[in-house]
Amino acid sequence: MKNVALKKTIVIFFAVLLFGVISSAAEMQVMEIPTAHTLRRNDGNIVVWSNLSGFSARAYFSPVENLDFFVTLKGRPNYFQVFGGAKWQFLKEGDKLGALAIGTDSIYVVMSYGLAPGTYGHIGVGAGDVSTVFAGLDYVVNLGSGAPPVKVMVEYNNGLNFGFSAEVAPALSVGLAIKNLDRVSLGATVRFAL
Repeated sequence: MKNVALKKTIVIFFAVLLFGVISSAAEMQVMEIPTAHTLRRNDGNIVVWSNLSGFSARAYFSPVENLDFFVTLKGRPNYFQVFGGAKWQFLKEGDKLGALAIGTDSIYVVMSYGLAPGTYGHIGVGAGDVSTVFAGLDYVVNLGSGAPPVKVMVEYNNGLNFGFSAEVAPALSVGLAIKNLDRVSLGATVRFAL
């Protein structure tokens, strides 16, 4: 009985720790699709997520402005994969044109643009883990009264995904996503600076 409780506690811990993909979404990605945003120089993120049938962990680091490097670990029963990649933001967002970036984990080009305060739209083309054409929208809701801001997200990447995240501490965000309208994923993002 204690063994089952311990396993459930471990699963819940990793599930809560595991969906930061969403939580740093405005910076790095919405849920599954990338954005054109990059980290600041010498900043990093560790993003982990799980839908209880598999997991993904990604560590980002930006040694120079507008260029992020990362290493990804993905696993599920009888499968484990490790790979690296980079994202380069070659055009910063302006008044009339969004930020543009190119990435190598899945080959893609993406544009991100601030549509209104707290609202970003993202659209891109790619291959690999992203659709040929993908798009997303994220919106920050300020709940007031000391409650953390909540980011609400929707994206299309080979299916429709919905999610939200909340910053529960200055360097920690947690979130939840419903992917393809049939899988629930949970996780967290831990942010750091060197």
